[in-house]
Amino acid sequence: MAQKVDLKQTKGDTLTIGTTTLTSSNLSVGSASINSTAISIGNTVITSTSITVGNTVVSNSGVSVGGSPLASGPARASQYATGNDLPLTNLTAGTLAYANSTGVLYLTNGSGWYKVSMINQAPSVWANSYASSYTLSTEGANTIITLQATEPEGTPLIWSYSNSGLGSTATIYQSNNVFTVQPSTNTDFAGNFSISFSASDGVNIGAASAAFTLSFTSTL
Repeated sequence: MAQKVDLKQTKGDTLTIGTTTLTSSNLSVGSASINSTAISIGNTVITSTSITVGNTVVSNSGVSVGGSPLASGPARASQYATGNDLPLTNLTAGTLAYANSTGVLYLTNGSGWYKVSMINQAPSVWANSYASSYTLSTEGANTIITLQATEPEGTPLIWSYSNSGLGSTATIYQSNNVFTVQPSTNTDFAGNFSISFSASDGVNIGAASAAFTLSFTSTL
């Protein structure tokens, strides 16, 4: 059944409803008080720049709930050189950690670390690590191309290649990011072909390509 509440006084900047008194700077309800700088309910304290809704707390400067204070100001991550340097014991759930070498942010649940999801950026193959075109040796000397790339998330790259028009003009060998093109010495196999190089981080791909020519000079 709804309970009737008597409006006792409304005057100036003070309002009294039953045993509840509201002034311009203070509100007290039973054992709960609200003033211009803080709210205190039982052993829960919320500062003037904080809000609590049910079990959800939003704070700009600081919150203490049940005698357990939360850090004031925005959450800050502890910095470590690499992800391998993150502590594995005495973890507090909700703690953030930042790996300087990779720019990766981590969050712990108290028993382990989780990488905070980020928008994956594609690798970028360095333009100065290869040429757009190559003229191959007619004497069979190898052309060696060592590609380099930038991977924003620090993920190890997987290198691969494909070719178009290769035929028997040359043979391609690969060792990680090093590509060796061994041309044929047979004049019948002169020709042109192209190679497309790829650097994958498992999500996105950085690409590069080059054209190759094997041409023999006719002797009469």
